[in-house]
Amino acid sequence: MSTRQANATENAPKALGPYSQAITASAPKTVYVSGQTPIDPKTGELAKGIEAQTEQCILNIKAILEAAGSSLANVVKTTVFLQDMNDFAAMNATYAKLFPEPCPARATVQVARLPKDAMVEIEAIAIVDERRSAKPAFVYDFKTAPNRRGLGSIKWEQMLQIKPDVSTDVIPFSVADMELKNPPEIVQGLKDFLDTAVLGYTQPTPEYLKAVCDWMQRRHDWTIKPEWICGSQGVVSAFFAATKAFSEPGDGVIVQTPVYYPFYKAIEANARTIVRNPLKFDGERYTIDFEDLERQASDPKNKILLFCSPHNPVGRVWTKDELERVGQICLAHKVLIISDEIHFDLVMPGYHHTVFATLSEELADNMIVCTAPSKTFNLAGMQTSNIIIPNPSLRGKFTAIQESEGFSGLGILGYKACEIGYTECEPWLEQLLSLVEHNHQVLKFYIEKKVPEVKVFDMEGTYLQWMDFRALGMDKDELEKFLHEEAELFFDEGYIFGEEGTGFERMNLACPTHKVVDAVERLAAAVNHRKGSR
Repeated sequence: MSTRQANATENAPKALGPYSQAITASAPKTVYVSGQTPIDPKTGELAKGIEAQTEQCILNIKAILEAAGSSLANVVKTTVFLQDMNDFAAMNATYAKLFPEPCPARATVQVARLPKDAMVEIEAIAIVDERRSAKPAFVYDFKTAPNRRGLGSIKWEQMLQIKPDVSTDVIPFSVADMELKNPPEIVQGLKDFLDTAVLGYTQPTPEYLKAVCDWMQRRHDWTIKPEWICGSQGVVSAFFAATKAFSEPGDGVIVQTPVYYPFYKAIEANARTIVRNPLKFDGERYTIDFEDLERQASDPKNKILLFCSPHNPVGRVWTKDELERVGQICLAHKVLIISDEIHFDLVMPGYHHTVFATLSEELADNMIVCTAPSKTFNLAGMQTSNIIIPNPSLRGKFTAIQESEGFSGLGILGYKACEIGYTECEPWLEQLLSLVEHNHQVLKFYIEKKVPEVKVFDMEGTYLQWMDFRALGMDKDELEKFLHEEAELFFDEGYIFGEEGTGFERMNLACPTHKVVDAVERLAAAVNHRKGSR
C-alpha cells in the first residue's frame, strides 16, 4: 500500500463532510471510496435536492481519489444507494452528466438506510497504479449504440425484414452479440497487427495458447494444458461435432429446457433423439430436476448431457453443489457431459461460476468444455472458440470428426483478437459487467413501475434477461406481433427455446442504458394503448 493511498482520507479537503471517506483495500492498486451525506463546501451545510447531493457526492469522490493518486477516469465500478427509488431518474441524469468521458463505471441502484437527511450515497472502486498515468490509455464508450444497418448483422437484418419501416433509433435486443463498440484494445491491436501480418494459413501460436491458458487460470482458477485446446469456429460447431463423435443415430441427448435453441439443431441434424429434462420453475427461479435427470441418465440409450452453464436463457449460474450432483449422476450412468460455458465470464456480483471440469479429475475425463472469447468481448464474427478436452481419447475422437468434415483451423485475425482480449481487455470486461448489472437494475425498476404485468427475473449470469409476459394474456403469436408492430421491440421469443418458454421473452442487455429505458417506454405506451382501446 502506498503512503499516499493510506493518507487519502487525511489529505482530502475538509469540506467533504463527516460521511465522506476513502477506504483502501488490501490490494495495493485498489481504493474503495465512499461519498455520502454530501456537504456543500460553500455553505458547510447538507446539499439540498437529489441533483445537488449527487453532484456533490461525485465531486467528493473525485477529490478523495486525486488525494489517493487516482482519478474518476480510473473508477471501475460505482454503487449508488438511494432512500427513495423515485429519485432514481433525477440522480441518474445528474450522474451521467457529471461523470466525465471516459465514463467507465455504471451505477448499481440499490435501496439503503442512510444517515438522517441523506438521500444518496455513492461508493466507488478505483485503480491506483503509480507506474502509469491516471488517465487510461483507451476511452471505453458504453453510451454509443453503433448503427449496424447494411452491415450484414443477422439480428438487424431480421428486424428490418419483419418491420422495414422500423424507427431509426430502435435497436434489436435479440441475438446474443452486443450493441456496443468493441474493446478499443482489440480494434487498435488488430490495426497494428495488420501493418506487418501476412493473412495466410495460420495455426495457434505459443502466445495465443499461453493467453488462453493464463485466462483460464486467472479468471476461473482452472489449470489447463495447451494440448487440451481444440479450435472450433464456434461452440455451436463443437456441439455438432461432439454429438456426432460420441453417440450413434437414434441415441438420446439430454437437454435441460428451456434452453439455447442450437442444442436442438445439433441433436436433430445428427439424427439423434432429444431427451428433455425440463428445469423446475417455481415462478421465481429455475432449478434442476435431479430425480428426472437420474431417470433419463439411467436409460442406456441416452449417451450425452448437453449442459448449459451459465444457463441460457434463464440466467442461472449453477452452484458447486448443483454441478457436483449433475456430475455424479452422469458418472454413475456413463453419460458424457458437453458443457457449454461460453458465458462463463459474464457473471453478476454475488455469484460465482465454477468451471464444471474443475470439480474432479474424474469429471474432467468425462467432459468437453466449450469456451470462447466471443460473448466476453463481442467477437462472434471472428468465429474463434476454444474447446477444452482434458481426456486424450475424447480429444482424439472429437478432432477426428472435425477433420472428417474438412475443418483445418481458424482465421488469423480470430486468433489475434482472442489473444488481445485475454491479455489486455480485463478492465473493459469489468466495466461491461457493471453496465449489464446496471441495465438489469434499471430494467427491473422501470418495468415494475410502468408495466407491472411483466416479470423481470433476477439475473445471475449472461447478459440475457429472461422475462415473463404471460400476464398480458396473449398467445405466442399475438404477443410476438404485438411486440414487433405496436411496441417496436425485437426480442428472442421464449418459445424458440422450447415449449417451456412460451409466453416468455429474452432481452439482450449488452447495450447502452438509454436504449433499455427507451424500450420500456415503448412497451409501456403500447400496453397502455391496448388497455385504453378495449
